[in-house]
Amino acid sequence: MTLPQTLGIPASDQGSVELVLRAGQPTFVLGANGTGKSALLVKLAQMLGGLARRMIASRPIILESDAPEITPSQAMALRSNMASWDAMPAYRAKAPNLAQRAQLYLNALSELENQFARGVLANVRAPGELDIPALRARRSPLERINGALAAAAFEISIFMDASGSVQARKSASEPYGVSNLSDGERAALIMLIELLYMHDAAVMLIDEPERHIHRALLLPLLKEMVELRPECSLVVATHDIELPVAFPESPVALLRGMTELNERWVVDVVSGAREIPFDIREAILGSRRRVLFIEGDEQGLDYGLYNLLIKDISVTALGTSREVEQAVLGARGLHDFEWLMAWGIIDRDGRSDAQIAELRARGIWCIPVYSVESIYYHPKVIGEMSRRSVDLHGGSPDSLMAAAQKAACTAIEPHIDRLAKRAVEKTVREEVLSAVPKWQELSECDQISVPVNPRDLYEKERAALCQAVNDNAWEHIVARCPIRESPALRVIATAIGFQSAGQYESAARKALIDDEAFRAVVLQLLGEPPAGLLK
Repeated sequence: MTLPQTLGIPASDQGSVELVLRAGQPTFVLGANGTGKSALLVKLAQMLGGLARRMIASRPIILESDAPEITPSQAMALRSNMASWDAMPAYRAKAPNLAQRAQLYLNALSELENQFARGVLANVRAPGELDIPALRARRSPLERINGALAAAAFEISIFMDASGSVQARKSASEPYGVSNLSDGERAALIMLIELLYMHDAAVMLIDEPERHIHRALLLPLLKEMVELRPECSLVVATHDIELPVAFPESPVALLRGMTELNERWVVDVVSGAREIPFDIREAILGSRRRVLFIEGDEQGLDYGLYNLLIKDISVTALGTSREVEQAVLGARGLHDFEWLMAWGIIDRDGRSDAQIAELRARGIWCIPVYSVESIYYHPKVIGEMSRRSVDLHGGSPDSLMAAAQKAACTAIEPHIDRLAKRAVEKTVREEVLSAVPKWQELSECDQISVPVNPRDLYEKERAALCQAVNDNAWEHIVARCPIRESPALRVIATAIGFQSAGQYESAARKALIDDEAFRAVVLQLLGEPPAGLLK
């Protein structure tokens, strides 16, 4: 069998509704509790036969050991049985032999690594000139798994030790067995192993992955899974509307109910999440949905930061500040978006206090730094991370913090001219865009005037930055400059005791997860929020 596959979902009107599964494109099954999502995945498994691999949400994520304890022949027999069980209606919400299934995943990982090693050895022994760069460019299954985990912001890496035991490491921690991973980490690892182990053109049926994995990690993980095996297909059954929204071109099967006796569904298939009708949204959500639109994309640090700081809200990255403003305006003013309670967050970009107050009244939060990523390097965050570093390495947190900020100011100094220009660039762009008339005003607009002097702004900005560097006024620099475009981030991280800026930022996110008081401090750095955003 190959992809695409066209399947007919039995419909309640005695007909069928066509669902097309395509390679490299996830398909979503969306519905409230009791509408038959799990039962439909069983039906799809029956239709697909050996092409399907099913992951069941209500199944406990169990890894009782760290190394495979079954033989290859036992694994082959178990896989055959598992394919039959996954297509049985009796096992739509449970699965037999959970401990053996866990062994199967570890066995599959070992087999994948051994296959890779044999392939490399075959290349080395083949006649002719050895292509060393091509061999180095090949990624092992574990390297591909770790790449996907890192891209999805899981703060773990997986490896196999000399005994064949599968181990995990978090940042610079000591290794520990994968049996000690969290529920969400185990779920992500198992899905990635199964994905790599599947045949080409196979279909993974994933039942409610949000039960185990937080949306902030699940969305990028699904995207990584699509990129990891573009020749395969994913079908994801979910309550979470935000999952299909993140894949706007993916088809969505909308379930309103099913009849148990003859396994028929009240179902519609739409071409994308934009076509999900209000009654489905309301049945799933139960109330209006809180949504926060932000600048940038879902791979940026700000996306993860807002998911940590602001609870009970869906974060959606749109790109530019203009797109954020338009999305909030549309969501608050149009009937088609009445299911949303929407806010936006944008960078200050040289806006005046009056402009910021006006935007806040419209539900848009202007944060008082050049970019939200700069929050990671605000003096108060540096101070907290210095205290945590001292707990591990000793020393004085105040001395570490002072040394880090002084070193950062020194690192900024050779880049002052460019950073000043970049800061002014955002200010000038905002002034120009604010002068563009709305479409209703075009018929009465003869000329656009932009009262801004870029050279004057640049000279003032450069002078202020020079003074800030001389005064070691790091807080001013963070508020005004794109510090990520300088060596300052690495300098701060290493001065405090971290190996890299990435490790420092990862530790800061972990601190935000663990420490409610620290989250409150960081939230205050963002300034006064629009009404209703923070519960």
